[in-house]
Amino acid sequence: MSQVFHAVRAPTALIRPGIVYGTVARLCATGSWPPPHDAAVREAVGTTFRHHSPLVGWLRSTTRDVESSGTTVPAGARLLLLLASAHRDPDRPPNAPSLSFGAGIHYCPGAAYTRRLVHRAVGALAAACPGLALADPAGTDPARWAANTGVGGPTRLTVTW
Repeated sequence: MSQVFHAVRAPTALIRPGIVYGTVARLCATGSWPPPHDAAVREAVGTTFRHHSPLVGWLRSTTRDVESSGTTVPAGARLLLLLASAHRDPDRPPNAPSLSFGAGIHYCPGAAYTRRLVHRAVGALAAACPGLALADPAGTDPARWAANTGVGGPTRLTVTW
């Protein structure tokens, strides 16, 4: 049986289908489907959030001149801080906290709920469809995702089971 899951793009959606898609695709592509244990699901969800944050970036303005990587950014400059780029920075310590849900006073109050919800959704899907496999692995390629600077992720995941 082949099924196509379609993303629903709603501004009020708490969970983007792309996060579930990304986690399932990551597990299938690495031969880890169904996940062998709960910790594997939790790790896959965390990795998906780090690489495909629910929020693509933060729009900020500098309040003073700032130097970054040898470049001076003047006061008042508008910046789009891309969260996925921060998580891929080779100079970033591997145990640095994820920025997927913000930081400090801007930390998302729904982060724990969101992680738990995705974790349970993926776990339930694994229990219901242990033979799940990617029918179109190329569909998980970010180059084929919808172009959107607000939220990103696959718009569909074609699977068989």
